[in-house]
Amino acid sequence: MEIQHNLCAFTDKQYIKFQELPEFVTEGETPGSVTVLAYDNNVDGFRPGDRVEVIGIYRAVSSLVQRSKNHVRTIFNTYIDMISFSILEEKHHKIMANNAPFSDN
Repeated sequence: MEIQHNLCAFTDKQYIKFQELPEFVTEGETPGSVTVLAYDNNVDGFRPGDRVEVIGIYRAVSSLVQRSKNHVRTIFNTYIDMISFSILEEKHHKIMANNAPFSDN
């Protein structure tokens, strides 16, 4: 095999791990997390610590028990394919903390 660079189309891809907001985690529990895959223009759009709203497709992928056999696990790996995102502003943080994400107050 040989790559012909002038006939190929290359894209950016980034794995991002999102964590649940600390305000919504009950005492004594650890925050939940989900892996998000970003492509092209969505790569490097925000920094660690930013509060982000993501729109995407939730996907489940089966994994093989052993590569030499065709047995599939009954537990699926899940991730989100990011379509778009928006960084939340400070006024949204206050609204989210009051458990009313879409109110106009």
